[in-house]
Amino acid sequence: MARQATGANWAAYALLPNRHPLPNDAIEQVVVTTIKSLAKDPDQGRICHLDLIDFRAKAGKFLPGTLGLDDGIPPRQFWTAYASSGRCNELAGVALRLFGCIANAVPSERAFSTMNFLKDDNSNRLTSSNLDMRLFVYINKKILLGMDDKSVKFEELYEVDESFYEQVQIASAENMNVD
Repeated sequence: MARQATGANWAAYALLPNRHPLPNDAIEQVVVTTIKSLAKDPDQGRICHLDLIDFRAKAGKFLPGTLGLDDGIPPRQFWTAYASSGRCNELAGVALRLFGCIANAVPSERAFSTMNFLKDDNSNRLTSSNLDMRLFVYINKKILLGMDDKSVKFEELYEVDESFYEQVQIASAENMNVD
């Protein structure tokens, strides 16, 4: 398991409100290094390290019941409460960044597959900014169309007639014949 988890995974694990014990000292060092690297500057990294020690020991700012929170609440809610209280802004900021990360690569894989779908042989001259706009619309089409409105199809929203493709083919042929 230790080989499959990154420093960010272990840091998020160490910052869970229920404070499970870390497996060993090497993992603890990985957590400290990761949290220091996520801090904005070295001074904030040192403060985060000291706050992490207090958090793991349930001491200082993290005495049980300090904010009226129990350890069973979700991590983002726990750290948001600490950030808004002003008691532990540095470590809370790092924790919120960690818990705000997407946990897997599915969204990025989906975006690349969609990009390959949108940029086919007929649209190979799309600029990157136009492709980016088309990708945004395609990925967010349910939001843009309304979550419940299934009557409008994306193909109807983004309809291009055949003459457009003919114009693109003629333009690309002309560019290839230029000496």
